[in-house]
Amino acid sequence: MAQDLVLVLQEYEQKWREGSPAWKRKLAQYEAWLSRAKDRERMAARAAAQKKDPDEPHIETAEWQASFNPDEPLPAFSFANTRSYSMSMLEEDLRDLRWTSTPAWAIQCLKRGIAVHHSGMNKRYRMIIER
Repeated sequence: MAQDLVLVLQEYEQKWREGSPAWKRKLAQYEAWLSRAKDRERMAARAAAQKKDPDEPHIETAEWQASFNPDEPLPAFSFANTRSYSMSMLEEDLRDLRWTSTPAWAIQCLKRGIAVHHSGMNKRYRMIIER
């Protein structure tokens, strides 16, 4: 059931991404931001060189593009609660699962907030679910 559910979510998400003008606009903004990476690095280096007080904290403006990953499941097509358990935390835990016997479909399900809690599943996998 979990495999079927994740396949349906992936299929509908893919269709939405292909036909959504909002998604295409967001991707265009992200790619434009990526293309300006060298400019941001130069500006940061220039600002660091002009900094007079080394103890003065560096304040960096956070842009949504810095944490955007176009390959992550979209919240509308996922049951994951990324507010309490971020995707970066999950990715870190999933790296520990890669060497185990946990099937790939179970890992794909976890990324969308779908899990199978069964005593036959790997102990690390079950611990991630319980978090």
